[in-house]
Amino acid sequence: RAVLPLVLSQDAEVRVSVSDVLGRTVATLADGPLGSGRHTLALDGETLPPGVYIVRAQIQTGSIVEAFVQRVTVTR
Repeated sequence: RAVLPLVLSQDAEVRVSVSDVLGRTVATLADGPLGSGRHTLALDGETLPPGVYIVRAQIQTGSIVEAFVQRVTVTR
């Protein structure tokens, strides 16, 4: 299980998705409005086969869009 912290300085529209190395979305951790402050998103690796995954976060506040990418490896 991976815990992904997210801290927002203000309310925002947030989409956090997990993709496999072929670009297929295998999980969506957040998709919609989140309030300002600390948030914890959890990725349950038990449902995924071992391998490398890409976590993409897109955060939109007004007309500003920020994107972040993190690599996660699932092992057994």
